[in-house]
Amino acid sequence: MQANSRQGLVSDMVSGLLFRFARAYFLLVLLGGTLTLLVISKLFRNIGGTLVALIVALIIFMYFKQ
Repeated sequence: MQANSRQGLVSDMVSGLLFRFARAYFLLVLLGGTLTLLVISKLFRNIGGTLVALIVALIIFMYFKQ
């Protein structure tokens, strides 16, 4: 079975849409994590709270880096 130019165009459109959805999802997750860390740091309002937020950020980063 051979692909023609029309099938290539459709596959390009589908892959482009999937990439956009994946990128939007990643940005929403990133924004949610940022807002969560901001709330945590605002709760403590001191050096300890900032350190806790930094440690949580590092744990999250290491978790998603795997």
